[in-house]
Amino acid sequence: MSKADISTTPIRSRRAVLAALASAAALPIAAAMPTNAEQSIDPIFAALDAFRLAEAEFYAERSGDIPDEIGDRWSDAMDVVIRTRPKTPAGLGALTGFARDMAERSNRGDAGLPDRGWAPVMATIDDATRGMSGLEPWSPPAVGGSKNPLDPIFAIIDKHQAATTAWKEAVRVEFAYEKCRSEIEAMDSVERQTYQSTFDSLQEATEDASDQMHEASIDLLNTPPSSLAGIVALCEYVGPQLDDVDGHNLPDDIEWDDGTQSTPSGAFANAIRSAVAAMVQS
Repeated sequence: MSKADISTTPIRSRRAVLAALASAAALPIAAAMPTNAEQSIDPIFAALDAFRLAEAEFYAERSGDIPDEIGDRWSDAMDVVIRTRPKTPAGLGALTGFARDMAERSNRGDAGLPDRGWAPVMATIDDATRGMSGLEPWSPPAVGGSKNPLDPIFAIIDKHQAATTAWKEAVRVEFAYEKCRSEIEAMDSVERQTYQSTFDSLQEATEDASDQMHEASIDLLNTPPSSLAGIVALCEYVGPQLDDVDGHNLPDDIEWDDGTQSTPSGAFANAIRSAVAAMVQS
């Protein structure tokens, strides 16, 4: 997948990047240990991963004025976390751990969740808890009842959005760090080894994020919606990405279990055809 036009991060000094490593390593964001199945179906983990990457970039700039784009990415990634409803107990634990860390930061006077963020994160936690315990959700349904809770396509769209966010943040951080390679000659042997080790880890994180986005894309294009609202939602979400040839977040081709291949457009058309056929037959 193309990484063009992803990075907008200004070049940072070697000292700032190494300081970012120390800050990121010390970030007190609690993390649950999800199973592979939980991580694949729960969008909160991708949202938290994206926030940690944005947070590492944000803390790297704390010694001076933080560029607006870095602050905006940090704020946007936080907004995604507090509005992403967990779907598994491990995901709920990860979100409550995030909220607890934010509260502890605020008590210390550090940068944490802004006042406007507490209401939505508590609503998200409350709804997730009620849903997992079988209680009636506190929040009202979507306007017009457009989201059918029995239609899996809505959760899959959320999962793909979260995976895409995580991949873009991983690419931004890797590219920003790679820009410091020109200063490697000025590093001593320990710093050079630290740089290379960190860069390898960032590359691996980007590849993992890309794999997760690819898997989410397969689910997205291989799941026929089960409702008219789901068909509309899938068309609105996938359509613009198919039109944007250079900037879409879909794989170039899809290989099915039987070994056959398809383009994203072909897979999308097949999902819509299957959905309509099932509705006509029912």
